[in-house]
Amino acid sequence: MIPPEAWWDADLVASAAPGWDAILDAAGVTIVVMDSMNGTWPLTEALATSGGWALAFSDGDGTVWVRAGR
Repeated sequence: MIPPEAWWDADLVASAAPGWDAILDAAGVTIVVMDSMNGTWPLTEALATSGGWALAFSDGDGTVWVRAGR
């Protein structure tokens, strides 16, 4: 079972709510894969403007982001 806290964190990250980057940092996330089937996610814009992430791949299906400098 997935603990409720994980669902809360997932919602915060997906919506790019304050603290989204700290959640990814705490989990040691170095790659983020975003689908584009439902339009642009708020997290996509946050990754693009954060300065800590670099777009590694993009096509009509989605994007792949990696930690900048890694």
